[in-house]
Amino acid sequence: MLEQIKLLVRLQQMDTERLGLESEAAEGPVRIANLEQGLEGLAGQIDAAVGELVQLRSQRQDIEETVEGNQTKMKRSQSRLPMIKNNREYRAVLKEIDDLKRMNFELEDEIIEVMERLEGLEAEQTARRRRLDEIKVEGLPNGVGEIRGETDFDADVGYHSRGRGSEGGGADAPKYAALGDSPDDYDEVVLENYIRQVAKGIDAHLAGSRAPLIVLALPRTLGRLKQHLGYAQVLFDPEAKDPHALDAKALHKRAFGIAEPKLTEAREALRDQLRSAAGGSGDRYITNIEDILRAAEEGRIATIFVAPGETVWGHYDAEHRIARIDRTSGPENEDLMNLATLKALSNGGDARSMPDDLNGNLGPVAALLRY
Repeated sequence: MLEQIKLLVRLQQMDTERLGLESEAAEGPVRIANLEQGLEGLAGQIDAAVGELVQLRSQRQDIEETVEGNQTKMKRSQSRLPMIKNNREYRAVLKEIDDLKRMNFELEDEIIEVMERLEGLEAEQTARRRRLDEIKVEGLPNGVGEIRGETDFDADVGYHSRGRGSEGGGADAPKYAALGDSPDDYDEVVLENYIRQVAKGIDAHLAGSRAPLIVLALPRTLGRLKQHLGYAQVLFDPEAKDPHALDAKALHKRAFGIAEPKLTEAREALRDQLRSAAGGSGDRYITNIEDILRAAEEGRIATIFVAPGETVWGHYDAEHRIARIDRTSGPENEDLMNLATLKALSNGGDARSMPDDLNGNLGPVAALLRY
């Protein structure tokens, strides 16, 4: 009887400990699974936005230069007015000036629309880079209770006490008694099984992905997840704080702080690769705009680097694959850097800004080649 009373007291203690265990186990892995960043999809969106940004900036520059050219024409026409003695010619010049003014008004409205779209795209890019969406991961257990039900064993078994004494058993023995050296092991087995299933579900969900997975959990849960998660791009919270203590905004901020170095890592690695190639490492790279345009058409560009704010005006004859370079923009040319960037992106290449330290040596555009 005394042993049974002791066991009941121990069971009460176990129930209290179990509540804490369930809170720690359930609130950590499930929430970190929902924090998987949709970076793989966002990468495609950002590439598309980069292409549109390049195009819009080029379009804005073209419009501004057209407006400036019209203003020059208006001044020239206005300077002619005092010298005109023919009424018919005078009215023709006045009409020309009015037409140029009207055209400029329309172009200025177009510039405003382009600027608004540019601002919107830039804001969208910033938001995409900092957005963390909660998602549903199929195959995850609904909580420790589900695992507890799956971990029940036959009641008619014995258990081994940690202290001295004889083995107990029979129909009245609690189910958890079969799970190890003492009742303490039951919750450990439940937690272990729960973490295993969470890790299995996450690995299945992220199969084939390269997006970073940010894991925030308490130390006890974090340690087990490190053992069982097979996903290669996982990043663990070095502080191992309780994610349940953070609201959504703080949780996202913490996760992005962990992910940010990883997000910029690829950009810096590509820039370092270009620096090494320029230094003679053996990586293939080109800086001639005509060669870059040809390689972009063939899908041979891995990454194109363009200097922000720079332009190379000219015309590319796609049939004969020849580029003509012009000093200024005109109605029959375009920004060849913009054209090369769009061609590279459309054929699966990447686009990055030219490092400041290489702009003077390599020029405004360069490309790393796949082959």
